[in-house]
Parts: sequence; structure tokens; C-alpha cells
Amino acid sequence: MSTVYATQGTDAPRRVFEAPDREAFEAALAAGRAKLQSLYRMAPIGIGRNVNRVIQEVNPAFCQMVGYSADELVGMPTTALYLSEADYEAVGKAIYATSDRGGTGTAACQFRRKDGAAIDVLVTVTAIDPQNLAAGSVWAVMDVTDLKRAQEAQRESDERFRRLAENAPDVIFRYRLRPEPAVEYVNAVVTEISGGYTPDDLYADAALFWRLVHPDDTAKLVEALQSGRPSSVVARWRRKDGSWIWSEVRSVPVFGDDGELLAYEGILRDVTEHAEAIEERKRNFELLRRAGEERGRLLNRLVHAQEEERRLIAQDLHDDSIQVLTALAMRLELLTDTLEDPSTVSEVTEAACTTRSVISGLRGLLFELDPPVLRREGLAAALAEQLDLIRRQTGAEVRLESRMTTEPPFETTAIAYRIAQEALVNARKHAGATLLTVHVDGDEEGLRVCVADDGCGFEMKPEQLGHLGLVSMRERAETAAGWWQVDSAPGSGTMVEFFLPLRPGGAALAGHAA
Repeated sequence: MSTVYATQGTDAPRRVFEAPDREAFEAALAAGRAKLQSLYRMAPIGIGRNVNRVIQEVNPAFCQMVGYSADELVGMPTTALYLSEADYEAVGKAIYATSDRGGTGTAACQFRRKDGAAIDVLVTVTAIDPQNLAAGSVWAVMDVTDLKRAQEAQRESDERFRRLAENAPDVIFRYRLRPEPAVEYVNAVVTEISGGYTPDDLYADAALFWRLVHPDDTAKLVEALQSGRPSSVVARWRRKDGSWIWSEVRSVPVFGDDGELLAYEGILRDVTEHAEAIEERKRNFELLRRAGEERGRLLNRLVHAQEEERRLIAQDLHDDSIQVLTALAMRLELLTDTLEDPSTVSEVTEAACTTRSVISGLRGLLFELDPPVLRREGLAAALAEQLDLIRRQTGAEVRLESRMTTEPPFETTAIAYRIAQEALVNARKHAGATLLTVHVDGDEEGLRVCVADDGCGFEMKPEQLGHLGLVSMRERAETAAGWWQVDSAPGSGTMVEFFLPLRPGGAALAGHAA
């Protein structure tokens, strides 16, 4: 192994390296250069070198960036890449101002592509020898056109959001949970809605947000915010003057890349007027409900009083008038046996027959006033008995169809019977019908009855309605919170239909009142 020496001036020879070491060094140096050249070619950013403002070499990425080939770029003045000489000088000053001790500086500027398009770039320049700038420099260029456009779009979007948020009638907020809870953003309208609290007040005091929530509403608001789901909560908030407002808080969760809940964003809307209107409706509904119940109680008492009065009248007729008339008829009949004058016998006999006819009429009236079957067996049985009476009196065909699933309370049964009875009496007296049909349907909601005949019918004139007792039928149904209607025409028969609700304070179905 031979040793290579180097000398300087008159100094003694100095050993630099041994020959085999030189070969290894040159091989390592060549390998390193090959690696650097490979990185240089494959780098995703533009890289180049220039000396005295003239491009000496560039990598493929730079060529693709500016649209020139390497042959076109080598030997080109670097100023040709800039939009103007002034831009070149400005960038040079910026790079010089930001260069560090190693002679490196960075500046943002624009390059002109071969096709004339301007692109935004970030240029980093490093002097090859900081002590000898004439040796040239190496630069790396990154195309930031898309990034700059995205940033500009984001700025425009942020500005639009800011304008919308600052002019929105609702409070827009972002409440951060990490790293510590705080109001991160709230628009200016919070001052108006809260009666004086500014965004800065909420930024400075993270707990103020929660101190303003009504104690009775805090738990449900916390539960909504901790659920990790979009939520809508109605809660009360205390204004600066101590008064309370109702608000609807709608929020959506914001999660990090790791799935951790970071914040909530949402709006807070003043719904005080709406909430107070709802409360007023609730109070009015409660008053109506109580009034309905009271009306039901009064109606029940009225029905019981009417039926009791009918019963007492019927009892008085039975115990007094009918008994007296029966005795009178019997005495008249006995008297005929003692009389000899034929004309006198005939007159007394006629008087006895008239008395018997009056007794029969009073007995029919007893049935109409207080049918015992109504209390014992219910509505269907009482209507069947009424229909049978009409059949015997007129010879008309009668039909009863009952599909009641449960027997109504007596108050409802009594009102339904009286309305149906009035309709049947009208049919018997005025219709001249050959067929009378009664349909009864009842369930837990209410009772529906339809009385129809094939008689002569009538014109639906106001004077007719009053004359036939139709007004009283309607009033009975409507007093019981039900509805009533009649349909008739000359020669087409008559149909009376009505509905009585069974629920306390219930209302008639809309659209069925005549």
C-alpha cells in the first residue's frame, strides 16, 4: 500500500490518504451523486441551479411546472420566468431579507408559464457558497396556485359566513369542549337577545353561558350537548335585566379526526312569543276542558231532571188522572144499565167510549213520557218498542239495525232516544210512510243514529224546520256536544242523522253539522 503526500510551501509533507482509501472514497462519492441525481429527477417540486442569473440546470418537475423543456430552460435568464423585471427585483430583495446565515431565503411570487399563464409559486433559494455569491445558487420552487385559490376561496367563504352571521336574527355560536370548555364564537345579535351581554363577555367568562340557563332547563341542555347527536332543545335564558326568555337551541356536534367530540355549533332562536302563545293555548285548552266537563255535568243534571220530571208527570197521570177517568168510564158503563131512554143510553155510551179513548191516549202518553224499557234494557230495546207501536198504529213496515258495542251512559241514551223519538213521531204524523228504518251504531267514541222513512218528504224551509220540531232535535244534539242533520225533499222521504260523543267534554266531528 503506497501513501500519497501533499506539500504546501516549505512545510513538511502531509499525508492525505492511502491509495486504496481513495478508490473507496471515489466509489462512495459516485454512489452519493447517483442518489442525489435520482432524488433530483424524482422530486415532486421544481429544482434548478443558476449562475449569474442564468439557468444552468433544472429537474423534470420544474419543466412540467413552467411548460418549457430542459433544453429551452438551460441558458435562459432567470428573469424570463417572472412577470416583470420589477417582480424579479422585488423577489430578490424579499429573499435577501429572509435569508438566514446559510444564505437561504424564501419568497412568494408568480411565474409566467410558456403558454402565458401566471402561476403562484413559493421560491426558496440557497447560495452555493455564501462567501462567494458569484458561484451561483440552487432554488426549489413549489406551485401553490391551487393552494392559494383554495385559501382565497376559504377567505371568501369565511367572509360570507361572517356577514351572514353578523346580520342573522338568531344567535350563532360555537361552543368548544376541548381542551377546555369555552365559547369560541358568538355573533353580535347575542347582545340584543340577552339584553346586554356582549360576545366579549361570553369569551372572557366561559361559565357565563351556563349561568344564564334556567336551573330547571340545565340538565336537558347538558344531556343534549353530551349526546353526540344533532339536537333541538327549548330552554329558558336569563337576560341581563333579570327577565327570562324562551329559546330554541339547535346544535350539531363537531368531531376530530380521531372521533373525539371537540365542539358544538348551532343557533339559538328567541321563541318567547311562540312559547308564551303555546302556554296561553294550554291555559285556554284547560279552561275549555274544565268548561266542557262542567257543561257535561250540567247536561247530566239537566237530563236527569227532565227524565225525573217526565217520570213524576207520568206517575201523576197514572195514579190520578187515569184512575179517575177509568172510574168515570166504569160508572158511565154501569149507568147505561139503569137508563131506559134509548137516546140517553146512546149518549152515555158514547161518553163512556170517549172516556176510554182518552184513557188509551193518556196511556200512550205515559209510554212516551217515561218508557220503562229505556232504563231496564237500553236504547235499542226502547226504539224497538217505539217502532212496534208505530207499526200497530199505522201498519207501516219497521226495521231496526243496532251495532252498538257497548251501552252508552244513561244521559246519552236518554238524549238519543228523545231525538229519535221526535223523528219517529214526525214520520208517524206527517210522512205517510210505508217503511221506517232506524240504524244505531255505537263505540267508545260516540253514538250515531239514523232515522229514515220513505214518506212524502218536505221542503227544507225555515218555517218547516220550526214546525216539525227539527230545531229542538238539533239543540238537543248540540247541547250534548254532538251534531245533527236532516235531508229531505218532496216525494223523496226524510232522513234524520245525529251523533253524540261519549267522551266527557267531547266535541262533534267537524263538517257534519247541518
